[in-house]
Amino acid sequence: MILMKKIFLALVLVLISFNFSWSEEITDYEKWELNALRAETVIETDRASIEALEKLRAQLVQWRTSFQQLQNENQDRIETIKTQIGSLGPKPESGVDPVEDRRVALDQQLSKLNEPIVRAQEAFNRADGMISEIDNLISQRQATEFLKLGPSILNPLLWGTSLGDLFKSFATLSKETSEVFSSSYFKEQVSSRLISVLLISIFSILLFIYSGTISNQLNAATRRLEKVTDFLSSCVKYLLRYLSIYSLINLAQSLGLFGIRGDLIAENFYLWIGYFIFAFWLVERLQRYWQAPAIDNSISKSLGNFAIVSPLILVAQDFGSQLGRLQLLEQQSFAILSSAITVLAGIMLWRISILIKLIVTSNSTSGTLQLKLLGFLRRIVLVVAVISPLIAVIGYVNAGTAIALPMIKTLGLLALIVILQRLTFDVYAAILNKSEDEADALAPVLIGFIITISVLPFLAIIWGTRVSSLTELWIQFQDGIKVGESRISPLDFLTFILL
Repeated sequence: MILMKKIFLALVLVLISFNFSWSEEITDYEKWELNALRAETVIETDRASIEALEKLRAQLVQWRTSFQQLQNENQDRIETIKTQIGSLGPKPESGVDPVEDRRVALDQQLSKLNEPIVRAQEAFNRADGMISEIDNLISQRQATEFLKLGPSILNPLLWGTSLGDLFKSFATLSKETSEVFSSSYFKEQVSSRLISVLLISIFSILLFIYSGTISNQLNAATRRLEKVTDFLSSCVKYLLRYLSIYSLINLAQSLGLFGIRGDLIAENFYLWIGYFIFAFWLVERLQRYWQAPAIDNSISKSLGNFAIVSPLILVAQDFGSQLGRLQLLEQQSFAILSSAITVLAGIMLWRISILIKLIVTSNSTSGTLQLKLLGFLRRIVLVVAVISPLIAVIGYVNAGTAIALPMIKTLGLLALIVILQRLTFDVYAAILNKSEDEADALAPVLIGFIITISVLPFLAIIWGTRVSSLTELWIQFQDGIKVGESRISPLDFLTFILL
């Protein structure tokens, strides 16, 4: 009797779970229908912002992924039934089919198993189509914004208004900070956390000051590992400096030092400090690698100036964008500010092209491929240095900014590639205990090529490609090409080559 009760209870639980999963599946499709109708309405009205469209697209991608997974369900069972149907042989054209009942039963089973797959395929195609429509809408808006004609910096009547708005925004932020200083809440926070505030501040300052001394402890005594440890020492030094500034900013935010709107801007301080730290690190590494005695001082001085001006330009543009987002700066004033920043970026890029020419001419006797690539890069930088300020001062501010600022980031990325490629040769020479000339082998060249290929997505993002677009390309790359009922993926070829 007890055994029968246990069996009955188990059957009840199985039925409940089956009904729950079935109702959940129906609810999922009902939820999908509601989301799909809402997405179609948003696409048809075309009034949502780009940020809202990106969020909607991310939701549709999740639905599409789930539907894609549903299409692969019951595949083993379907293949088994197809094999069974095939084993029955072809249906006779005339006469009685001796296995008709079995054939009909198998067909019904196959049809029943294919029903959720067909439904998932229809939902997958619907989601995929809406994702493509959203991508087209975003691309059209970005193209319209890129070619938008705004106010020109050549109009002197706009200078006073723009500067006035900029100073007014600074005054607003400083007023919020001063109000925080005078508030009782801030005084209570500082008094209650006085010891921790002092300890964190002192520790951060000392860490910044002695970061070079700490990192120098990594330097190897042997000449074999000198270049590798020098690279690691440099990385540790600037990492410690970034962490020290990071802790000070985090401390100020925890005390509410910047005010309400100032705190929203302070969220970007970590990135902006990263610009400067990264620029100084790049310059230090490049100064170690470029050994041209005749122009050593001029190169070092120019690189030092670029390490300050380049991140300053990027930070100024981001800061103006944040002021506009918080409605502390009028759109017209932000356009004038962006034009001025683009002109400054053009001047700096022109100076960089002169520096590259100086490097190429000083090593013209070697005639290596690197010097030819540098000459080609110099021409590109020179074109951008002339075109971007020109179209910005005319009024196409967005276009000028979208050309000049990515060029600065691209130069930083190319410098990083050079440094990492040089590191591979140093590591290879240190492992095999070879000289610098002997380290010019196939292995580090291949590693350098892989490094170059791996940064291409970052280069695409710098020049305005959306991360979602790159993800979509990667998905299509993984899916491969459909040939008949099979699908050939490029990853299969890569696996075959590696094997």
